[in-house]
This record gives sequence, structure tokens and C-alpha cells, in this order.
Amino acid sequence: MIAYSDSNEIVDIIFVLDEIGRNYCRVEKLYRNRYPFRHPNAMQIKEFYYENVEESVKEIANKS
Repeated sequence: MIAYSDSNEIVDIIFVLDEIGRNYCRVEKLYRNRYPFRHPNAMQIKEFYYENVEESVKEIANKS
């Protein structure tokens, strides 16, 4: 897993995921086009999603 220390990069990944959905190959292509100096691959984006976004959604749902 890549360590995402730049909060802007994290937000950018989330925005692209929201725009494309969970098609990680398409997310990778769009992300590389928009941010050419950042290069996470589809598997890294998927891992990021499940380790961060999915867990946060579950925590919020459990609090409700």
C-alpha cells in the first residue's frame, strides 16, 4: 500500500472514484490523465478504497 501523506492526493483519488465508480482500471486511466505526476495503479487505488473509504463508511453506518 502506498502511504498517502498528501491530503490533496487522497481527495483527488476519492473524487475520481466517485466520478467513475469502482471500475479501478478506468479510475487509474482518468487519474493518470488528470494528474500526470502521480502514478498509483488500479490495484493500489482499490487497496486505498477498501482500507480507507470502505472502512469509514462502515464506521459511520455503525454510529447511526
